[in-house]
Amino acid sequence: MSIEQRGGALVVREGVHRLRWNRSHRGFTLAGLWPERAERDFVSRQIEASRPLLVLFDREMPVVSVLSDELDQLPPGLTVLADDRGVVDLEVPMLDWLPQPLRERGLRFAARAAATEAATPVHQLPPLLVETGAVAQAQVRFARRTRTPAVVNSEFLDAAVSDLFGSPLALSATA
Repeated sequence: MSIEQRGGALVVREGVHRLRWNRSHRGFTLAGLWPERAERDFVSRQIEASRPLLVLFDREMPVVSVLSDELDQLPPGLTVLADDRGVVDLEVPMLDWLPQPLRERGLRFAARAAATEAATPVHQLPPLLVETGAVAQAQVRFARRTRTPAVVNSEFLDAAVSDLFGSPLALSATA
């Protein structure tokens, strides 16, 4: 799942989490890419209303390898990087669902975070790299998962939202 409500904030998992799969009698097939029109409109309303939004990048590249059998047709928005012996590598476009100024800010953050992670010894990395400076108080924040926990679960997301936006009680009082 690529989107969920956590502690008063909307959390979007950017990257391969945006892929939608359908289950059929023959297994899973790639059905599309989040967001669809209604979901995009919902996120836009959240942003316009200045509600907290956390966009969480995984440390892995937004590329997924699928079997040709899992791909009836290429969903709009995905790019084929390679097609070799029944395995297709697809790239998920980053932040194409955000308004342009936020998308540009997010892409700059993603590049800086990747460079920081590459230049930092793994034992010195925090679980999340987050934006700092003037945007630290913004209602739309970007973060990149670096290492542990291996799985981003509810408790991890709740703690990240609380740290970045304040307590859920404070959020509901200002929303």
